[in-house]
Amino acid sequence: MKKIVMAGALAAAVTVGLVAAPKAEASSAKYTIIHYRTVKKYKHGMKANFSYQLPQLKGSSAAVKKINKDIKKSLVAEKKNAKQLFNYAKDGANNGFKNLSYYDATTAKITYNKNNVVSFKSEMKWWAGGVAEDNIGS
Repeated sequence: MKKIVMAGALAAAVTVGLVAAPKAEASSAKYTIIHYRTVKKYKHGMKANFSYQLPQLKGSSAAVKKINKDIKKSLVAEKKNAKQLFNYAKDGANNGFKNLSYYDATTAKITYNKNNVVSFKSEMKWWAGGVAEDNIGS
């Protein structure tokens, strides 16, 4: 009889615990995507377009600040590539190329944002005559 009472008490405790336990909500990070864009036009209809989407987490914790700082490093590097893009377009215009649009475009997307984990995916497309380049990173 003692075993039956203990088993019943245990079952009741588990049932009450499951009903009374608060549901865990998957927390998601707050973020914004900052858009940078520069378009330069040259003679003969030549054009160069630099665009960059920079994801930035919202918050003031040390972890958020470090993540945002690391992500910004990629923008700084890509701005150096943009200078090269503009030089190619200017040279092309000076050499008689007509009506071409060179580009360096990076887009950002949040692919996962649950359970205190956030994942960004970036896609970079670049063309300045010749072979195009496409890169996907996360």
